[in-house]
Formats: sequence, C-alpha cells, structure tokens
Amino acid sequence: MRKLCLLLLTLILGTPALGEQYTFDQQHSTIGFEIGHLTGTARGVFKQFEGTLILNPDDSKVKVTIQVDSIDTDSAKRDAHLQEEEYFYTAKYPTITFESVSFKKRGDQYVVTGPLTIRGVSKNITLRVTLERKQAQWAIGGDALYFDSSYEINRLDFGVDGGQPAVGDQVKIDLAIKAFEVVQ
Repeated sequence: MRKLCLLLLTLILGTPALGEQYTFDQQHSTIGFEIGHLTGTARGVFKQFEGTLILNPDDSKVKVTIQVDSIDTDSAKRDAHLQEEEYFYTAKYPTITFESVSFKKRGDQYVVTGPLTIRGVSKNITLRVTLERKQAQWAIGGDALYFDSSYEINRLDFGVDGGQPAVGDQVKIDLAIKAFEVVQ
C-alpha cells in the first residue's frame, strides 16, 4: 500500500529535479586567507576541504567543510600555534563549515547566503560569487565550473581572539574554486 501511495504521489507531483551536481576539485581549488599583523601580512590556505554544489533553477545549494588542521601559512610553528585554544582550538572544533540557505543567480554572479561556522560560532554571511567560466571535461565527462569570491570577516565575531593587539581583527578570505560535474 505504501509503495502504491508513493507511486501515485510521484505521478501526480512529478519527479523532483535533482539539478546539476558538482563536487569541489580540491587539487585545483584554493581556500585562502590573509590577515594583517604587527610586521606585515600573513597569508595562508586550507589544504583539505570538501564542497558540493547543486545547481537547480528552483533550489540551488552549496555546502563546504574545511579541515582546520590542514592550515598552511608556510610556517609549521605558526600553523601549530593557530590550532591552539586561543585561535582555532582544533582539538575541540576540527572543521569550519558553510551551508547555503539562499542561492540566487544574478547574471554571471551568484549571491549565496548562509551560516559560516568557526569554533562552534555561526554567523550568516552573504558571498558574491563570480562564475569565471564553464568548461567541458572531455577526459572524464560532464562540465567543470570555475568560481571566484572574496569576503572579509572579523575573527573576533567567531571567538578567534588570540594575538591581540599585534594581530589584526579583519581576515580576508579568497576562494578560487573548480567544481566538476558528478556524471551519473
């Protein structure tokens, strides 16, 4: 009886469109940041992350999870220090996450809003993401999308308060993402 009800609902309502599904290409993408400090600017990247993207005319979504212990600032000592309690507190908060709640297309840009969670603190942010290009992936099939975005956060809003006053509060985040289509 249950199967018959599901079949009838599917026939009446139609099959929901899954949309185009993409996954982030970690090898050809960069999640970077920079922050000012007393003697200049520190720059770094997160080397391990996962991201999924569903492009659907009715309900597009993106979800990103970053492994904080993959931070790389070109200084092993600084990287270890940034994982301590006064900064990211990686032992308790191993990931940074973002998941869209709103996703609107405007020309070649997308306006993506959702909670960014760092150290267990979630704040809604709105990213303006530019689609740089869409390219066929002849070797593996499907398409690849290339996106760029920049955004600034105040690290204090997320409880990352180590190094004051020598370390600045504003952190610039730079995203250069290649996402490849999941071919079924």
